[in-house]
Amino acid sequence: MMPVYDARVAIARHREIGPELFTKIAIAVSMANECRYCTGAYASLLSGRLGDDEAVREFQTSLARGDLSGREADFVDFALTLLEDPHELTDEDFASLRDAYGLTDRGFVGLFYAVNIVSGYNRITIGFDLEYDHSYPKRWADPDAHEWQR
Repeated sequence: MMPVYDARVAIARHREIGPELFTKIAIAVSMANECRYCTGAYASLLSGRLGDDEAVREFQTSLARGDLSGREADFVDFALTLLEDPHELTDEDFASLRDAYGLTDRGFVGLFYAVNIVSGYNRITIGFDLEYDHSYPKRWADPDAHEWQR
């Protein structure tokens, strides 16, 4: 698992995505996969970056309602499309992120890898039924608490 963890850290630190956006994508993927443990883990990380749990809750609520905007919305939408059905991604989807944010081929590889690493963590966590042990409020990590719909 350490090589996977090291790759995740490298992607999160890459300037095209960055730690905050990586963590928001990780929360979105974990919510979509209904992984309470990983949602809480990534939300705890984001809480430290944003300053408190309420800011994370606002992000999650906006995500669940489809109220994200700008760069955050564009990257999260791309990531969730990749997660749900990669065949749905179009040349226009790629061009949009390239044109608006200067995403390079390396950035796209990082984004793809990020979605797959997080989804893999979700599968491991769900499969092993890991007990929730994060400081982030457990009730907020519950997918049903957000009426998750894409």
